[in-house]
Amino acid sequence: MLKYLFCSVVFLCTIFTSLVAQDDEATVIELSSDYKIPAATFLESILYSDSESIYLLRKSFSSGVLNTGNSRLKAVIVESYDRETLKLQKAIEIDLKYQKKLRTFHEIFKVKGNLYLITSFFNSAKRKNFLFAQKLDKKFKPSEDLILIGEIDSRNEVQTGDFLIRHSRDTSKIVIFNDIPTKRNENERAEISVFDTNFESIWKKKINLPFESKLYERIKFDVDNLGNAYVLGKHYFEKRRDSRRQKPNYEFILEAYTKAGEQKDKYQINDAQKFISDLTFEVNKREQVICTGFYSDLKPIRGNDVSIGRNSASIGNPLKGIVLFNINNQEKKITKKFFTEFELDFITANLTDRERRRLEKNANDNIERNDPALFNFDFRDVILRSDGGAVIIAEEFYTYRQDNFNNDFGFNSRFGAINRNRNNFNNDSFITVFGDVIVVNINPDGSIRWANSIPKYQTILDRTRGAGQDIFGGTGQGSPNINAIGSNSFAISNYRDKIQIVFNERVDLFESDPSGFGSNLLTSNANRYGLAMATIDKDGELEIQLLASNKEMGIQALPVLTKQIGKKELIFYGLSSNNFRLGKILIE
Repeated sequence: MLKYLFCSVVFLCTIFTSLVAQDDEATVIELSSDYKIPAATFLESILYSDSESIYLLRKSFSSGVLNTGNSRLKAVIVESYDRETLKLQKAIEIDLKYQKKLRTFHEIFKVKGNLYLITSFFNSAKRKNFLFAQKLDKKFKPSEDLILIGEIDSRNEVQTGDFLIRHSRDTSKIVIFNDIPTKRNENERAEISVFDTNFESIWKKKINLPFESKLYERIKFDVDNLGNAYVLGKHYFEKRRDSRRQKPNYEFILEAYTKAGEQKDKYQINDAQKFISDLTFEVNKREQVICTGFYSDLKPIRGNDVSIGRNSASIGNPLKGIVLFNINNQEKKITKKFFTEFELDFITANLTDRERRRLEKNANDNIERNDPALFNFDFRDVILRSDGGAVIIAEEFYTYRQDNFNNDFGFNSRFGAINRNRNNFNNDSFITVFGDVIVVNINPDGSIRWANSIPKYQTILDRTRGAGQDIFGGTGQGSPNINAIGSNSFAISNYRDKIQIVFNERVDLFESDPSGFGSNLLTSNANRYGLAMATIDKDGELEIQLLASNKEMGIQALPVLTKQIGKKELIFYGLSSNNFRLGKILIE
């Protein structure tokens, strides 16, 4: 096993200077030996760990050429590694065939120390889609007993509906959401089933929403520790569009099912003037539902191309601030409703001087459409505070098409926006950006305690038209867009009232004389990149350090395949051509 010790660096480029400080805690990275990626497989997730081992889930396909219609998932593989040495112990294949029929794999589900294999199967004779749970023993062998935990009446094998499964925060309750297929003009229908940890039924209820399917979008469902179920959806009033006469054309509906599903309470989360977007919710230990999201005073801005930048006023969804709704599940009412605007310093964080001056000017021109705002951030996580507040984490994400070669060094008048990555692109290329990460700490009264922005300087070419290929040129992982998402997004951990964000970054940014812009994570030399960690403390102070370069590690880390397995211990997965390594991050 290889071991590296890295501390915070002192210098970054001008934009980074104020974000970097010496860290009083060194960070250790330990790496496993090289392992060859099994043919026609890719890693799905890091499942869990115990005191002795770490368990990974790999998918195995029937064809060596993945991402094609001819390739079917035939089995899943559970790999176990020694927690101390990261040495591979064993790999166990779980065949998805049952009585000579291939089932659809959903997940390996862990509750109260027990593991279950969750699969479904469409029975064409009965025209039903069935969901099953099979208990796995210590050797990951499925029980012969299939526990029926869900079924959907389905028209055919194409429209089988879908099953969604979650467990409560204390893992004492399990909820299955049967998403029943409907026609566009039919009302939305579903079924909710709540189980204990042995998949013994607690309650079940069919639900019929008074909205046509074409006017409804389900966003999230969940279950609390008491077995109450919640469904959040977006209901459009007229057609499926966001605005009507310059006003919101939608509302968010949260439905709470309590008293073993016998009582239903509906909460309308909306505002007559403000556009609420990217809403999500969490349920705390006091049965309070905390809904939080972004809002804007303006209707979303549309255009022919998809969004092009976090601070462009020409296209995209402007985000003016944070919205917080607090629902008391016992009193059956919305007890708090707050809208808090972002400060200009936060909106302009990590921008160039030119961009910052432009937005400061716009803030004072009395033209509402020019007001500074954030653009194109998607929720990634919500951490509930014990006092009723919340910490939200969101990531900048957008894609745009560059259909002609340009040498404009980052500025393209066609889009009217600055491309902070300053890359040149060939004809008909699709550029996907996983950009900055924002962390906003919200007080119980809806005010923002602090907000900070973590800059990420990455741009990748969309590769959906070609076969999966990793950055080292091998066919390796082969998962659909796994390298794009896996390499360019991030992972989250918590330790000592601090939040850690792990992501890939350009190594030259951590040098006293940065080489400048122009690198591209999937098309340039991978050795130009490395694994970085941003740490935000309880006061919102940000530090960024380089953990290790790709050259030193011999791999390209995939931050989305990272899991916190201890208070100060993370495991990550990385690729090098047709090989892979596991890595361990230890915060000393």
